[in-house]
Amino acid sequence: MTRDGIQYPAVSDPPTPVWVNLDHLFPRFPDMPRHPNGAGVEFSGVVPGVLFRRIPAVTGEWMGLVDYTVPYADGRPPLEMRQQLVPFDRDGEHWILRPRTDDPA
Repeated sequence: MTRDGIQYPAVSDPPTPVWVNLDHLFPRFPDMPRHPNGAGVEFSGVVPGVLFRRIPAVTGEWMGLVDYTVPYADGRPPLEMRQQLVPFDRDGEHWILRPRTDDPA
């Protein structure tokens, strides 16, 4: 929404189903030390989420206010990530957030 030349957050009404690409949201760099934990959360792959609003950053990027879940490696119920700011893309090529209309691939 634009008012007086300023863009304000846009509410998704109704909330929009989305895919969240955890590989691009939480990139792992090859030289980063690893400390495996079998009880940790698995921040990889693509998970379903729900977009509640679109929020512009002052630098021009767009963020989504999103709920999604992340699985635990040991099989516990997933960690519920609520009202998280998620960028729509990282560099224009690697998507992080996109509409969920079918398979994420």
